[in-house]
Order: sequence, then structure tokens, then C-alpha cells
Amino acid sequence: MNGSLRWLASALAILGVGFLVWTYFDHSDWEVFFPIHLKGAAVFWVMGFATVFWLTIAVVNWRNWKRKKNTGPADPLHSRDPR
Repeated sequence: MNGSLRWLASALAILGVGFLVWTYFDHSDWEVFFPIHLKGAAVFWVMGFATVFWLTIAVVNWRNWKRKKNTGPADPLHSRDPR
């Protein structure tokens, strides 16, 4: 995927953190109808779980990208680098 999951996971994690902060400070009764019907504190906990999931995926992908970038390909003869 050439790093598109890394960017998607990062964007969803940032959006999730923003939504969690918003729901934490906005004390109205939250209700979500898609994909399942959630109401009240369940919205906060489900969104929190999803945010932690995407944040973990993003961190692991960024760490692996950085490690791969610093070490280079394992086999230079089969690398995709056109040099």
C-alpha cells in the first residue's frame, strides 16, 4: 500500500482524539445511529476504543517505516529502488 495505511490511521487517530475531547467537554446526551445505536457514555467508550485502535496502528506503522527507512532493504538485489 506504500504507506497509505500509515496516513489513514494517523488521520483517523487525530479525528478520534478530537472527537473524544469534544464529547468529554460537551455534556449533552450523545446518540449515534450508525453502524449500531449507541447513547450516552457508550458513545464515548466505543469512540475511545476505536481511537486507541487507530492510534496503535498508526504508531506501529510509523515506527516500522522509520526502522525500514534507516536500515534500508534487507536484500539490495531485490529492492524496488531504481538506482
